[in-house]
Amino acid sequence: GGVGAMVVQMAKAAGATVVATAGSPEKVELAKKLGADVAVNYKTDDVAVAVKAATDGRGVQVWYETLPPTDLDRTVEL
Repeated sequence: GGVGAMVVQMAKAAGATVVATAGSPEKVELAKKLGADVAVNYKTDDVAVAVKAATDGRGVQVWYETLPPTDLDRTVEL
């Protein structure tokens, strides 16, 4: 969506390695076009596996959630 698109672009402009999630193949491709280094379809792919692979197992330093309900339990793990 619009907020996620903005967050991807702002994070990339700030120098972050961006891992984004989206709910359709089209939105995954859009996230990549907007600057996401890795984009994952959260409906069909294992987000935790993708994040760990993208970060060499280190996980993320910042998680920005744009859709309720939050994935806080998964976020802590990553």
